[in-house]
Amino acid sequence: MELTIFILILLGFIFVGLRESKKVSDDSSYLLANRKTGLFALVATLVMTEFNTSTLLGFSSAGYSTGIWGLTLPFVFLIGLGFYTFTVSKKWKKLNGMSVAELFALRYGNTIGTTASLFLLLAMIGFSATYVKSMTLIFQPFVPEINSYFVSAALVGVVLFMTLRGGLVSVISTDVMGFIGTVFVIPMIFYFSYSQTRAGFEEIVKVFPPETSNALPIRYIASLILLTMFTYIAAPWYGQKIFSAASEKTAFIAVGISSIIIFILYSFPIMALAY
Repeated sequence: MELTIFILILLGFIFVGLRESKKVSDDSSYLLANRKTGLFALVATLVMTEFNTSTLLGFSSAGYSTGIWGLTLPFVFLIGLGFYTFTVSKKWKKLNGMSVAELFALRYGNTIGTTASLFLLLAMIGFSATYVKSMTLIFQPFVPEINSYFVSAALVGVVLFMTLRGGLVSVISTDVMGFIGTVFVIPMIFYFSYSQTRAGFEEIVKVFPPETSNALPIRYIASLILLTMFTYIAAPWYGQKIFSAASEKTAFIAVGISSIIIFILYSFPIMALAY
C-alpha cells in the first residue's frame, strides 16, 4: 500500500509537470514562466520553495525537544520574508532580469557578476544535498524495503525530468499541486497528534519547563532572523520567481502572504511533535 502511494505521488507530479511543459515555447517561458505568474500561483510556489523538507525536519525536532518554545523558529521566516517583502520584492520585479546575479553584473561589472554566479551556484549545491537527504528521510517510510539510494535517485530523477523539460512552468505547476496537498495534510498531522495526546496546553507547558528554552537561546533565533533578512535579498530561488510575477504589486502581495503561510505551516508540525 505504501509503495502504491509513493508511486502515485511521483506519477501525479510527473503528469502535472509534463502537461504544463507544453506551454514552454521560448527562453522566457522556460526560465520565467512568461513573466505572467498570477497571485495564487506565485504564493503557492513561494511557500513551497521555503516549506522544504530539510527545514521541516529541523523545526519539527525543535518541537519535540523544546515544546512550544520551538514556535520561535518560524519567526525566522515571518520576519525574514517580511523584510524581503518591504525592501526588495518590488525592486526585483522592477529590475525584471533573468537572475539575481545579473544585478551584480549591471552594477559592478561582468567580473563581479560571474563571481556572484559561482558563489550562488556553490551555495545551491550545498542546499541541494541537504534537501535530497531530507526528502529521502521523509519518503523512505513509504518504501522501507527499498534502499535509500534508490529512493533518492527516483526523487532526483523526477525533479530533473520535469525541470529540464518544462523549466519554471513545470516547477510552479507542481508547486501549486504540492501547496494544495500541504495546506491540507500539515494541519491534519497536528490535529491527529493533539487528539491522540488529549493533553491541554497547561500539561504541555509542564512537560517542557522554561529551562528547555536553553536549547534555542534568543541570540540563536535572532542570528537566524538576521541571516534570513539579508541573505534572502540575493536568494536565487526567490529572485527567479519574483521575476516571473505578473506585476510589482503581485510580487509584493505574494511574498507578504507567503511569509504568513510559511510561519503557520511550520508551526503545525512543531506543535504536533510537542504534543
